[in-house]
Amino acid sequence: MGVYIKGFPLPNNCGACPLRLAWCRERIYMVTRPERCPLVPVPPHGRLIDADALMNEFEKAQRTMQQHGQEYSCSFLSSSQELSTEWYCVEDMLENAPTVLEAEEGE
Repeated sequence: MGVYIKGFPLPNNCGACPLRLAWCRERIYMVTRPERCPLVPVPPHGRLIDADALMNEFEKAQRTMQQHGQEYSCSFLSSSQELSTEWYCVEDMLENAPTVLEAEEGE
């Protein structure tokens, strides 16, 4: 498991990193971050969800439909080219998917 520190700026080098003493046991890199640096930038984003949990919900819905003798399809447009019931189901699943990280301000 990792840790996300909201608002923590990604340092340019080990010398500028307040976490360097926790993991950097060798020479302090003063020019650039080494490739083995455990810090990973997180780009600006909206709400980040657990895609695996969402896929599990899709699989449960598919099994339920199959148990009731219904054919499972992924057509999001009806024959009249309007959004189908399946799309609204997917939209609901997305809205209720477990949030891993909240959206950043302004996203």
